[in-house]
Amino acid sequence: MLSSCLAALALSAFIFAYFPVWRDLIGAWSGSPESSYGFFIIPISAFLVWKKSGTLSTLQAEGSTVGLFIVILSLLLYLFAHYAEIMTLRSLSMVPLAAGIVVYLYGFCGLKELIFPIALLLFM
Repeated sequence: MLSSCLAALALSAFIFAYFPVWRDLIGAWSGSPESSYGFFIIPISAFLVWKKSGTLSTLQAEGSTVGLFIVILSLLLYLFAHYAEIMTLRSLSMVPLAAGIVVYLYGFCGLKELIFPIALLLFM
């Protein structure tokens, strides 16, 4: 139960912190036919995570503090990209952030289960 609450809190903070990036990504996806596939990446990734939910629920939630280190580095990367106005790097910083959150909450076993849906986010 605690792990579910922490995951929901992390997801909420993730969406709030990256709202400007999401806005820019949606604008890019809707403005260019070549990148309109980006609308499908997140639902496909979410579906793959949902398919793994049974496996994730059986994992012992042995989070790792290495995940917190990855989260901090990802946020520093985001801040650098924001102030340097590098749009691509801002959006790419979401992927290691998501991986860091998974490692922090579920450990490396959780990352092993979710590596493909997280890596799929690189195609946004």
